[in-house]
Amino acid sequence: MTVPYLPFLVHDLFPDLEDSSIGLRSGLVEACYQVGQAIASYLWGGFSDVHGRRPALLMGLFGTAVSTVAFGMSKSFVMLCTVRGIWGLLNGNIGVCKTTLSEVLPLEH
Repeated sequence: MTVPYLPFLVHDLFPDLEDSSIGLRSGLVEACYQVGQAIASYLWGGFSDVHGRRPALLMGLFGTAVSTVAFGMSKSFVMLCTVRGIWGLLNGNIGVCKTTLSEVLPLEH
């Protein structure tokens, strides 16, 4: 969701940067999300095993909503990276979604 407009956001924060530096900083912001999600995926999987799939998915959706607003209101590069990392930590739902689908769908699908 952030990939199409992230270079423009970084350019607005650093108007004097070269294009290659804008790409590097945009990649760093996206990497913060991936690192957060890689760490939290196991935690969300364990949470969903104990407390159920629905609460884990709903909490992930709520975390995404809050993080999206905070990301849009970020005024510095450090805040962008921090919010994007927190966004990844709060949204480790991919494994939970795949597990839910495998439990709900018949084996032939």
